[in-house]
Amino acid sequence: MNLQRYQYKQAGSPSKYEFYSEGPVRHIQKIVEFQPLFSPGLPFYNLCFGDWNEKTQTIDDTAITNNGDAEKVLATVATIVVEFTCIFEQATVYAEGSNLARTRRYQIGINRFLNEIGEIFNVYGYVDECWEPFRKNINYQAFSIRRKKYLTLEEPNEPYMATSSDNNKKKTGEKIENWPYSNVCTADLSKDPVFAKKTEKARKFLEKHPLPKEFYPEGYQG
Repeated sequence: MNLQRYQYKQAGSPSKYEFYSEGPVRHIQKIVEFQPLFSPGLPFYNLCFGDWNEKTQTIDDTAITNNGDAEKVLATVATIVVEFTCIFEQATVYAEGSNLARTRRYQIGINRFLNEIGEIFNVYGYVDECWEPFRKNINYQAFSIRRKKYLTLEEPNEPYMATSSDNNKKKTGEKIENWPYSNVCTADLSKDPVFAKKTEKARKFLEKHPLPKEFYPEGYQG
Protein backbone atom coordinates (compact mmCIF):
# COMPACT_ATOMS: atom_id res chain seq x y z
CA MET A 1 0.00 0.00 0.00
CA ASN A 2 1.36 3.39 -0.95
CA LEU A 3 -0.06 6.11 1.27
CA GLN A 4 0.65 9.74 0.53
CA ARG A 5 2.48 11.42 3.37
CA TYR A 6 4.45 14.58 3.97
CA GLN A 7 8.22 14.70 4.15
CA TYR A 8 9.30 15.07 7.76
CA LYS A 9 12.54 15.48 9.68
CA GLN A 10 13.85 15.13 13.20
CA ALA A 11 13.76 18.42 15.08
CA GLY A 12 16.88 18.25 17.20
CA SER A 13 16.38 14.83 18.77
CA PRO A 14 15.17 11.30 17.84
CA SER A 15 11.99 11.92 19.84
CA LYS A 16 10.94 15.17 18.16
CA TYR A 17 9.79 15.56 14.54
CA GLU A 18 8.30 18.25 12.34
CA PHE A 19 6.52 18.47 9.01
CA TYR A 20 4.31 20.90 7.14
CA SER A 21 0.67 20.55 6.16
CA GLU A 22 0.01 22.25 2.86
CA GLY A 23 -3.41 23.09 1.49
CA PRO A 24 -5.70 25.79 0.15
CA VAL A 25 -5.99 27.37 3.58
CA ARG A 26 -2.40 27.77 4.72
CA HIS A 27 1.07 26.30 5.29
CA ILE A 28 1.05 24.82 8.80
CA GLN A 29 3.96 23.46 10.80
CA LYS A 30 3.12 20.23 12.65
CA ILE A 31 5.06 18.84 15.59
CA VAL A 32 5.22 15.27 16.85
CA GLU A 33 7.05 14.46 20.08
CA PHE A 34 7.32 11.27 22.10
CA GLN A 35 7.52 12.21 25.76
CA PRO A 36 8.56 9.63 28.39
CA LEU A 37 5.84 8.80 30.88
CA PHE A 38 7.80 7.05 33.61
CA SER A 39 11.39 7.47 34.72
CA PRO A 40 13.47 5.49 35.13
CA GLY A 41 13.03 2.02 33.68
CA LEU A 42 9.82 1.81 31.68
CA PRO A 43 9.94 2.63 27.95
CA PHE A 44 6.47 4.18 27.75
CA TYR A 45 5.98 7.32 25.69
CA ASN A 46 3.07 9.65 25.16
CA LEU A 47 2.46 10.62 21.54
CA CYS A 48 2.10 14.42 21.51
CA PHE A 49 0.96 16.08 18.30
CA GLY A 50 -0.10 19.60 17.42
CA ASP A 51 0.47 22.81 15.47
CA TRP A 52 3.52 24.91 16.27
CA ASN A 53 2.91 28.59 17.00
CA GLU A 54 6.12 30.40 16.13
CA LYS A 55 5.02 33.63 17.82
CA THR A 56 4.19 32.12 21.20
CA GLN A 57 6.66 29.23 20.94
CA THR A 58 3.93 26.85 22.07
CA ILE A 59 1.88 23.95 20.72
CA ASP A 60 -1.81 24.05 19.85
CA ASP A 61 -3.33 20.55 19.87
CA THR A 62 -6.91 21.75 19.36
CA ALA A 63 -6.46 23.77 16.16
CA ILE A 64 -8.68 22.83 13.22
CA THR A 65 -6.60 23.07 10.06
CA ASN A 66 -9.20 22.45 7.35
CA ASN A 67 -6.43 21.91 4.80
CA GLY A 68 -8.21 18.90 3.33
CA ASP A 69 -5.27 16.62 4.09
CA ALA A 70 -6.32 14.80 7.29
CA GLU A 71 -5.48 11.36 5.89
CA LYS A 72 -2.08 12.51 4.65
CA VAL A 73 -1.30 14.06 8.04
CA LEU A 74 -2.27 10.85 9.87
CA ALA A 75 -0.18 8.79 7.46
CA THR A 76 2.78 11.05 8.19
CA VAL A 77 2.33 10.66 11.95
CA ALA A 78 2.08 6.88 11.50
CA THR A 79 5.33 6.85 9.53
CA ILE A 80 7.01 8.86 12.27
CA VAL A 81 5.83 6.32 14.86
CA VAL A 82 7.41 3.56 12.78
CA GLU A 83 10.70 5.44 12.61
CA PHE A 84 10.69 6.21 16.33
CA THR A 85 10.12 2.55 17.21
CA CYS A 86 12.88 1.53 14.82
CA ILE A 87 15.22 3.65 16.96
CA PHE A 88 13.64 2.65 20.30
CA GLU A 89 12.55 -0.92 19.65
CA GLN A 90 11.22 -1.53 23.18
CA ALA A 91 9.07 1.60 23.21
CA THR A 92 5.37 1.46 23.92
CA VAL A 93 3.52 4.46 22.47
CA TYR A 94 0.35 5.70 24.16
CA ALA A 95 -2.02 7.89 22.13
CA GLU A 96 -5.18 9.76 23.00
CA GLY A 97 -6.74 12.70 21.20
CA SER A 98 -7.13 16.09 22.85
CA ASN A 99 -10.89 15.56 22.58
CA LEU A 100 -13.34 12.82 21.58
CA ALA A 101 -13.38 13.90 17.94
CA ARG A 102 -9.60 13.65 17.64
CA THR A 103 -9.51 10.31 19.42
CA ARG A 104 -12.15 9.16 16.97
CA ARG A 105 -9.98 10.34 14.09
CA TYR A 106 -7.08 8.24 15.38
CA GLN A 107 -9.42 5.27 15.56
CA ILE A 108 -10.64 5.75 12.00
CA GLY A 109 -7.04 5.73 10.80
CA ILE A 110 -6.24 2.53 12.71
CA ASN A 111 -9.46 0.92 11.49
CA ARG A 112 -8.74 1.68 7.87
CA PHE A 113 -5.20 0.32 7.86
CA LEU A 114 -5.40 -2.24 10.64
CA ASN A 115 -4.03 -5.08 8.50
CA GLU A 116 -0.90 -3.12 7.65
CA ILE A 117 -0.46 -1.68 11.13
CA GLY A 118 -1.01 -5.13 12.66
CA GLU A 119 1.93 -6.50 10.68
CA ILE A 120 4.22 -4.11 12.52
CA PHE A 121 2.63 -3.49 15.92
CA ASN A 122 0.61 -5.06 18.69
CA VAL A 123 -2.29 -2.62 18.98
CA TYR A 124 -4.53 -2.31 22.06
CA GLY A 125 -7.48 -0.07 22.85
CA TYR A 126 -8.93 0.92 26.22
CA VAL A 127 -12.68 0.41 26.66
CA ASP A 128 -15.02 -0.69 29.48
CA GLU A 129 -12.30 -0.33 32.13
CA CYS A 130 -9.80 -2.63 30.43
CA TRP A 131 -7.21 -2.89 27.67
CA GLU A 132 -7.94 -5.29 24.83
CA PRO A 133 -6.51 -6.13 21.40
CA PHE A 134 -7.81 -3.53 18.98
CA ARG A 135 -11.07 -4.46 17.25
CA LYS A 136 -12.92 -2.60 14.56
CA ASN A 137 -16.17 -0.76 15.32
CA ILE A 138 -15.35 -0.24 19.01
CA ASN A 139 -15.16 3.29 20.41
CA TYR A 140 -11.94 3.32 22.40
CA GLN A 141 -10.81 5.93 24.89
CA ALA A 142 -7.09 5.52 24.23
CA PHE A 143 -4.63 3.37 22.28
CA SER A 144 -1.26 1.75 22.89
CA ILE A 145 1.07 0.15 20.40
CA ARG A 146 4.33 -1.79 20.66
CA ARG A 147 6.49 -3.14 17.86
CA LYS A 148 6.32 -6.89 17.38
CA LYS A 149 9.53 -8.59 18.44
CA TYR A 150 9.96 -10.70 15.36
CA LEU A 151 9.44 -7.94 12.82
CA THR A 152 12.06 -6.98 10.27
CA LEU A 153 10.73 -4.44 7.79
CA GLU A 154 11.13 -5.55 4.21
CA GLU A 155 10.57 -3.82 0.90
CA PRO A 156 6.79 -4.58 0.63
CA ASN A 157 6.20 -2.48 3.76
CA GLU A 158 8.49 0.37 2.75
CA PRO A 159 6.04 2.24 0.47
CA TYR A 160 3.45 2.23 3.27
CA MET A 161 5.63 3.30 6.16
CA ALA A 162 9.23 4.19 5.46
CA THR A 163 11.66 3.32 8.24
CA SER A 164 13.78 6.44 7.89
CA SER A 165 13.53 10.00 6.68
CA ASP A 166 16.31 9.29 4.18
CA ASN A 167 14.40 6.39 2.64
CA ASN A 168 11.26 8.48 2.54
CA LYS A 169 13.13 11.30 0.86
CA LYS A 170 14.53 9.01 -1.82
CA LYS A 171 11.12 7.54 -2.62
CA THR A 172 9.22 10.81 -2.77
CA GLY A 173 11.92 12.97 -4.34
CA GLU A 174 10.97 15.75 -1.94
CA LYS A 175 13.53 18.11 -0.45
CA ILE A 176 13.77 19.19 3.16
CA GLU A 177 16.95 21.25 3.08
CA ASN A 178 15.17 24.54 2.44
CA TRP A 179 12.39 24.35 4.98
CA PRO A 180 11.45 27.64 6.67
CA TYR A 181 13.49 28.38 9.77
CA SER A 182 11.84 27.69 13.12
CA ASN A 183 12.84 27.44 16.74
CA VAL A 184 11.41 23.95 17.25
CA CYS A 185 14.85 22.32 17.31
CA THR A 186 15.87 24.36 20.35
CA ALA A 187 12.50 24.37 22.10
CA ASP A 188 12.12 22.24 25.23
CA LEU A 189 8.67 20.84 24.54
CA SER A 190 8.60 19.00 27.87
CA LYS A 191 7.90 22.43 29.37
CA ASP A 192 5.28 23.36 26.80
CA PRO A 193 2.04 23.74 28.81
CA VAL A 194 -0.03 21.72 26.31
CA PHE A 195 2.39 18.81 26.05
CA ALA A 196 3.15 18.85 29.78
CA LYS A 197 -0.57 18.63 30.57
CA LYS A 198 -1.12 15.82 28.06
CA THR A 199 1.86 13.86 29.36
CA GLU A 200 0.77 14.17 32.97
CA LYS A 201 -2.75 13.09 32.05
CA ALA A 202 -1.39 10.05 30.21
CA ARG A 203 0.88 9.15 33.13
CA LYS A 204 -1.99 9.22 35.62
CA PHE A 205 -4.19 7.21 33.25
CA LEU A 206 -1.62 4.43 32.88
CA GLU A 207 -0.94 4.38 36.61
CA LYS A 208 -4.65 3.79 37.18
CA HIS A 209 -5.11 1.48 34.18
CA PRO A 210 -1.84 -0.43 33.62
CA LEU A 211 -1.13 -1.91 30.23
CA PRO A 212 -1.14 -5.69 29.66
CA LYS A 213 2.02 -7.49 30.76
CA GLU A 214 3.19 -8.05 27.18
CA PHE A 215 3.81 -4.30 26.90
CA TYR A 216 6.33 -4.36 29.77
CA PRO A 217 10.04 -5.16 29.34
CA GLU A 218 11.03 -8.78 29.86
CA GLY A 219 11.79 -9.47 33.49
CA TYR A 220 9.91 -6.43 34.79
CA GLN A 221 8.54 -7.18 38.26
CA GLY A 222 6.45 -4.06 38.89
